[in-house]
Amino acid sequence: MRPARILYLAALPLALAASPDADTGADTPHYCSYIYVGASYPLPVPPPPPPPLAPILLLHGNAQTGTNFLTTPNGRSGWASHFLSAGHTVILPDQTFRGRSPTPSGCWLVEYSAEFIARQFTAPRGWPQAQLHTQWPGAGTPGDEVFDRYYKSTVPFEGNGTLQQERMREVLLELVTGEEVGDSGVVVVAHLQAGLFAWALADAVPGRVRALVVLEPSGPPFRERVRSTAPARRWGATDIPLVYEPHVVDPETEFKLLLVAAGGAVRALKRLSDVPVLLVTAEASYHAVYDHCTVAFLRQAGVKVEWMKLLEKGQRGNGHMFFMEKDSREVWKLVEEWITGLK
Repeated sequence: MRPARILYLAALPLALAASPDADTGADTPHYCSYIYVGASYPLPVPPPPPPPLAPILLLHGNAQTGTNFLTTPNGRSGWASHFLSAGHTVILPDQTFRGRSPTPSGCWLVEYSAEFIARQFTAPRGWPQAQLHTQWPGAGTPGDEVFDRYYKSTVPFEGNGTLQQERMREVLLELVTGEEVGDSGVVVVAHLQAGLFAWALADAVPGRVRALVVLEPSGPPFRERVRSTAPARRWGATDIPLVYEPHVVDPETEFKLLLVAAGGAVRALKRLSDVPVLLVTAEASYHAVYDHCTVAFLRQAGVKVEWMKLLEKGQRGNGHMFFMEKDSREVWKLVEEWITGLK
């Protein structure tokens, strides 16, 4: 009698066949063999995709809207487009009570005059470094085509800075902890006034802020400089409370302020200590007068700050609005290299 066979077809449903005499219980000899069908030589396995680039949260400064990151006043692509081209997701909000954000009636709104904008940003004067400014595209004064286009983009803003910081902390917390961002976190790129929001956000939810890039953030700590010496930013980096260790209740009585940071026991911004920070300062900006004070304060408080002076990177003649000046793309490349170099 010919032995029964069982064929296991690896790529088809399998069935175990009994020997022909199974019902009779007869001891019929049998054996098994295997047949594989449907196989082919494997294609090369592609390498795993690189990890996604960090989403960028672009925060504009005072009297601005998110449009200032879209294009420059002389019609070139802005930083939002550069980040998108590099592969980042870009989140570009308008501040509360500004731009596309609704403004309730009864708000206290103020605005910058064209003369102030020219004097402070586009044709600067009033501090020693201002004479080095060469990068604004045009004369930088009212009547110049590029200046007039930029001036039309400026908007009124909330006059109570402390109140605005409280509002922005609330809405940014909702943003970075919501579904739009998820667990990926964001790299915050913040200009001037928005630096206040960046410190407050990272202090409130450090796990969702992967890094901070602060473009000449509001400063210096505790008081104004250049055009005033009035008290400001009573919590050092912000006007609203930050978490210090040891705990601080009243900054006016618990901080000892020196013009140059001294050694010894200090209050630490522990929630910011693990957040990488890049602070960028332009050669001809009024921030060149005092950004070293902001850097010294943050480092003394335990914050890991890398200070990028554009002068030392070969980018000469920039003012406070360097992200929209003639060499804006070259400056952006320096920032992008730092972001992509993060571990």
